[in-house]
Amino acid sequence: MDILPGLRDENPGGSKRGRPPSALSANFYRLNEKCNKSMWWTVCKYCYRAHLKDRAMVPFPTHVHGRKDAWEKHLYQCLYYIRVTGAPMQGNVNEAGVSAEALLPDSCVELLSFRRLLVFLNARCAAVGAIPHRHALGGRVLSEYAGLHSMEQRDSVRAIQNPTGGRANFLSDVWETISKIHVLGCLIALFGRIMIYGLRPTSDRLDGQAIVEQMEGVIEEILASEWKIGAVVTDNAGQCGRDRRILAPKYPNIAFLIWFAHDINNLVKAVLKTVFKEISEDAAGAASFQHQNGWFVLLRQ
Repeated sequence: MDILPGLRDENPGGSKRGRPPSALSANFYRLNEKCNKSMWWTVCKYCYRAHLKDRAMVPFPTHVHGRKDAWEKHLYQCLYYIRVTGAPMQGNVNEAGVSAEALLPDSCVELLSFRRLLVFLNARCAAVGAIPHRHALGGRVLSEYAGLHSMEQRDSVRAIQNPTGGRANFLSDVWETISKIHVLGCLIALFGRIMIYGLRPTSDRLDGQAIVEQMEGVIEEILASEWKIGAVVTDNAGQCGRDRRILAPKYPNIAFLIWFAHDINNLVKAVLKTVFKEISEDAAGAASFQHQNGWFVLLRQ
């Protein structure tokens, strides 16, 4: 397709149907093809210039409808526009803090908002291939930095335990992953600082004795690593009470406590099944009655 002059350039200072042209049109070239009876296909000037510089790596720009909302959407996502101008459309300078506080998973690298954030922080990230894809982050990059992050967590807890002499809490529970695999989650916490000690795969046996044997092995590892453990905390479901009764005599210097995770879950379920259910049913009934009787139609009139 032939590239025609930009919409602003073909009639500088003129108007279209009595209105001045949109300032966004200066960022686009017009193609010699209409997308409907009154609008033309356009391409981003920044994407087109990148294509001219490296035709082998940068494909021809995606066609954009010649209207304001389509232009705004494209510029908000365009990495080349960000690299040239230094800021995306309607950029949020607080995105870095939000992303860090939200503890985003590695899948966030696929999001255009995350890519725009990286380009905002460093314009070099706009280059093709500069940002690793999700599989690289979840594999090679994660493996490379997992050990470093684990040491940082350990040093953070040690920095409190060593000067204060505090005894940390060992938190343990069996979780089921999205792959339907059961793992024994082990955390060490002290004064609000948490260290992920590990996720240990469990056997096919999920009875109390099997969990006792595995927890005992983890406790021995923790004590051998010179951690001072003051309490072992588990939930209050099923065989966990039996686990505590078996382990408590073996470790008289450690308190075996329970958290009320299941009790809280049951409490929330009970509340939602009563109060919330009644309120939602009443609200749905009122809305249905209003629609059936044409109340909203009369209100608009």
